[in-house]
Amino acid sequence: MKRKIFLLLVCLTILAMLSGCQGNELVEITITYAPKTVGGEDGAGGTVSVSSETVNPETGRPKSIAEAKPGYEFVGWYAASDTGYLSLLSSDEAFNPALEAGSYVALFRSELQTGKYIKEGNPAWVVLHDDDTFLFIRPAANYAPAGTYSIEKDKLILFVSDYENYIFLIRDGQIIFDSSLPSGVALIDKGTVFKFDTETT
Repeated sequence: MKRKIFLLLVCLTILAMLSGCQGNELVEITITYAPKTVGGEDGAGGTVSVSSETVNPETGRPKSIAEAKPGYEFVGWYAASDTGYLSLLSSDEAFNPALEAGSYVALFRSELQTGKYIKEGNPAWVVLHDDDTFLFIRPAANYAPAGTYSIEKDKLILFVSDYENYIFLIRDGQIIFDSSLPSGVALIDKGTVFKFDTETT
């Protein structure tokens, strides 16, 4: 009788050990990375060093490095599901994501130089200075807006005051007028292209 009880206890111990081993078994995870370019083809603005990797969550060290191509700049890393690019995960080119399955994108945009951007045809121009100030000249108007500018993802924002600003889209090193506050104050049609002036820079 005692022998049977002993054998039963041994069997139960072995089963418990096997169950514990199965419970502690680690499942590998897959992480993907992809380049995205604002207003352009996905890979136009840059590359990622690793596009996909499968790692052990206990010993793995996932990592991918973003590298911008000439004429473009790196914006940051975002979750692939964050299509509006609202939640920046990292602004460092070298990205170490959390140890869980996921997909991420490295966002790039056209590099914007300081200098003069000229509208074709009936002249008008925007001058961007190195100190983040601007001057917006429109010969048809007797007022030249001036203030500070900022770049947010694919937009150039010329800020005059809380009641006046001008927004341009950044595309391939050019700026394209999009909107203004108040509406219509820019005296420029939406979609008007301003090209970088290489002669006076």
